[in-house]
Amino acid sequence: MSEPETADGEDLLNAADIAMYTAKRRRPGRRLAFDEVMRTRLLAQITDNDELPRVLSDDELVMRYQPIHDLDHGLAGVEALPYWLHPHRGLVPPAQFLPDPAHVGLRVPIDRWAVGRACRAAARWEDERGDGAPPPLLNVTVSSRCLVEDRFISELDLLLSATGAEVRYRLCLQIAEREVADDEPALLAAFGELCRLGVDLCIGGYGSALATAAAMNQVPFRYIRFSGIHVDGVDRSPVHHAAAGALLYFAHELGVRTMAGDVTTSSQLNTLRAMRCDLFLGPAIGPSTARLPRLTGREDAQGTHRRW
Repeated sequence: MSEPETADGEDLLNAADIAMYTAKRRRPGRRLAFDEVMRTRLLAQITDNDELPRVLSDDELVMRYQPIHDLDHGLAGVEALPYWLHPHRGLVPPAQFLPDPAHVGLRVPIDRWAVGRACRAAARWEDERGDGAPPPLLNVTVSSRCLVEDRFISELDLLLSATGAEVRYRLCLQIAEREVADDEPALLAAFGELCRLGVDLCIGGYGSALATAAAMNQVPFRYIRFSGIHVDGVDRSPVHHAAAGALLYFAHELGVRTMAGDVTTSSQLNTLRAMRCDLFLGPAIGPSTARLPRLTGREDAQGTHRRW
């Protein structure tokens, strides 16, 4: 920890706590030196947490859909992303406001809203596929705390039935790898129930082979998604190219499909296609939009709040 611009012992302890908190959020066991940016970000997060409880009650969440392409340049599905339509900050992307999964009371309602809104929208997906084509993929990120919440699985079962899942779309729930690695019995049981419902599972932020290998021994994950760190430089750096190749090989040996997120350039895209990555999303594929591709009918009324 570096010394903040103060000689007060209490401020020094506070700075140490902020540095420790930030390090734990980034990776367990990591060390970070304190700087004032950490304090500013933490204060901003606290402000957001004070505002977040009104997000659902005031209908400030909106959904955006990012296209997912396959190796044949076709639309394989979409990623559904909840954005915060903040009255002063404008449209805030999920990475800048979603609470940490530990904040169960704030995060779980947002996760549930995202799953419900996305599934109801996908039920009106216009079907332009040929006979025998698989349903388009609907990828939604949720926290592990949402999956183990009381009634989540039973209510999701009803939602999937009501919205024609597996005929109109195929739901894929993405869980961060750091949460998958927790190896919690209740979470493993939830994974099994989700597979029984025909819901695909995706490991997000893929990159820690030991954690992933342990999880794959117990849960039939269908997708693994690269984080941006494995995409950036894959077309320029032999080291990044080799690392991405190793991750692809690991996944494909297990029969798991791979998804590259945050693809920003055509060079990255072409390199990953040549490496036989299965799915792609990011600015190089297309921007996030307010409507599903080929969506028919009208959107849900913005002023109507539902549990799902």
